[in-house]
Amino acid sequence: MGRRGWSVEGWVWLLLSLLPVALAVQYVHAYGRQSPYADQWHISAEIAIQAQQGTLHAADLLAEYNGHRYLFTHSLTALNAAWFGWSIPLETSSNLALMIINLGLLAVLLFQQAREALPLALAPFAALIFWIVQDANLLVGYQNSWHVVITGLLLALLIVQGGAVGWPRLLAAGICAALATFSFGNGILIWGVMLLVLLARGYRNPAHYAVWVLAALGCLWSYTRGSSIGVAGEGGEGLGSLRLQRLDLMLEFGLALLGSPFSADSRRVAVSVALLGVGAWVVNLLLLWRWRAAVAGGAGQA
Repeated sequence: MGRRGWSVEGWVWLLLSLLPVALAVQYVHAYGRQSPYADQWHISAEIAIQAQQGTLHAADLLAEYNGHRYLFTHSLTALNAAWFGWSIPLETSSNLALMIINLGLLAVLLFQQAREALPLALAPFAALIFWIVQDANLLVGYQNSWHVVITGLLLALLIVQGGAVGWPRLLAAGICAALATFSFGNGILIWGVMLLVLLARGYRNPAHYAVWVLAALGCLWSYTRGSSIGVAGEGGEGLGSLRLQRLDLMLEFGLALLGSPFSADSRRVAVSVALLGVGAWVVNLLLLWRWRAAVAGGAGQA
């Protein structure tokens, strides 16, 4: 990309990146749910009824279901029910909206880091985000919880990357991480990921890290407080008696979850894809550590 704009090849890659988006939009239009489906009867229907009857309370938006809290999903359902009588197609379209937002945020992040690579990277980004094998994440409204965690992570990255090192951006990124945490359980991982980002970005003030870690622990405590997340073991109940068994099986299923968007039918393929991704992530971390001075260059001391 030069000063005058993209080359012809750049525009070709841009058009190619729109194909997965168009395919996903058509897929949702053809197969999207017109009525509540599966867990929507449990995690959404009651919220919608309470919103229409005027009996909804703030605590209801943070109610736990299957070990997760759904702040974003419940809030969207409540607004949808109050304004549109709980339109299921509208709730389903929130998946596409968040996916488009995530693609845009990725594009902005890449534009700031490697402007010339943006046209070439848009197509694979779009193909990954709008991969229709993950049909539930496209066709079922309450699955927007998956997408909004990614939105929270990307916003936190954009905030930290976009300006001077200091408290305002740190606190804003923390708000994004907290909202993502209470919108789906895996959002808690953002706190750990961002620690590495803060280090690379040039944050050196110990107070920044102390506040960040305390906020993460506070979110974790609030998230698990009064929930069924504590798994009871022999001789007790709750987190105090939690026992981890079959760590190999837990690891396998954790990897399968990471790779599941690429293979919903084969656990072996999903695990293989996840291992490749984790391996690439480790290599990226090693390179980041090696080049940390250059990455954080110009950020200054906080």
